[in-house]
Amino acid sequence: MEFWKGLSRRTFAILITCFFIAFVAAGFIIQARLFEKSRLGGSTGDEIILPSDLTLVTIYVTGAVRKPGVYSLPQGSRVKDAIKKAGGAIRGWDPEGINIAKRLEDEDMVVVPRIVHEANRENLGRTASTSRPHTLGKKAKPNHAVSLNQATLSDLQALPGIGPGMAKRIVDYRTNHGGFSSIDDIQNVPGLGEKKFQKMRPFLRL
Repeated sequence: MEFWKGLSRRTFAILITCFFIAFVAAGFIIQARLFEKSRLGGSTGDEIILPSDLTLVTIYVTGAVRKPGVYSLPQGSRVKDAIKKAGGAIRGWDPEGINIAKRLEDEDMVVVPRIVHEANRENLGRTASTSRPHTLGKKAKPNHAVSLNQATLSDLQALPGIGPGMAKRIVDYRTNHGGFSSIDDIQNVPGLGEKKFQKMRPFLRL
């Protein structure tokens, strides 16, 4: 108390002003630190937790599409979404040769097939044998039953309505499923419809 009594009014006013300035400065410093902490992501106890980023799958789209390339799509997307992402299918693509409803997985390769015309199938399906003549636009029927579980690509292409693409799908299905347990199982091959199956059925065996 004696200290304060010994001060002049002017000195007392100066001390009060200094205390006020120090108090205001301390407030600014505290506010600045809180702002910096929140800007850097520091937790204040009331922070809002945002949902995690959407998971993406990266796939390669090629074949009969306008813009082949590598694309990223949301997890759960299907083949049809990949085709759309690649600019859509071009004229002449084969919708029966690919399952557009299949769910995509990371690192998948989507090959959109083209339709193989009968004339091209005829040329591609010919073998070295010339024992039976060929007629333009028609395929010679096999002179013996073709074994689904042992046939080569060339053997399968000798069947009515089967070109190189379909023959490969049949072989791929056989490899992935450990062979055919019945002749009717071939109908499970993607793109092989009922009409095509009925044409080739008389020439099939296990």
